[in-house]
Amino acid sequence: MKIFYSFIPDQSLENTLLSYLKILPIGIQSKIYGFKNSEDALRSLLGYALLINGAKYFGYSSSFVVQNMVYNPYKKPYLKNNPIFFNISHSKELAVCIINSTNEVGIDVEAIVPIEIEDYQECFTSSEWHQIFQNNNSLKHFYELWTEKEALLKAESSGLNINLNSFEIINQNCFIDGNNYSIHMVDIHEDYVCKFAVKNPSKPMNYQALHIHFR
Repeated sequence: MKIFYSFIPDQSLENTLLSYLKILPIGIQSKIYGFKNSEDALRSLLGYALLINGAKYFGYSSSFVVQNMVYNPYKKPYLKNNPIFFNISHSKELAVCIINSTNEVGIDVEAIVPIEIEDYQECFTSSEWHQIFQNNNSLKHFYELWTEKEALLKAESSGLNINLNSFEIINQNCFIDGNNYSIHMVDIHEDYVCKFAVKNPSKPMNYQALHIHFR
């Protein structure tokens, strides 16, 4: 299992990144063109560029990825017949893409920025809410809990139909509807929190984080 990440390149390298847009499926191109904010569009494009580059580490060409990308009924992209499982996330200047050859995965990254934590109380169990404010760094702990919940939902194909406060992750594991989810943290940058989830792992998960530089 590998996690690919990259930061939004400076303007001199944006054309390199834009070259990926031309080879993406029309539906994804339309989605990216539909962003009102150019930075949102660039972040989304960066995520797919990471997927295309990352798939090569598993022996799949960019044309294979593009030609086999489809969406499930819940709008989650995947490759036909699941030769690899992947998920993408981005926040501020950072994009990440996780790829695994054996199990469904989900990943979430969030920049640690000040927010009104109280606005999110309904997203957590009472125990989790207590943990947040008992922690010396409540803001960071909020993001740690948030990203692991989001990663789990993304590993579950119909995850958006699961309420965030309906489950709790204990000792890096959570069981939902007979499925086990294993949660792990990825240290990429001190200003971000990143966690990933693996659905029904049959063995301990080892991963490698790779920084992709677009030139």
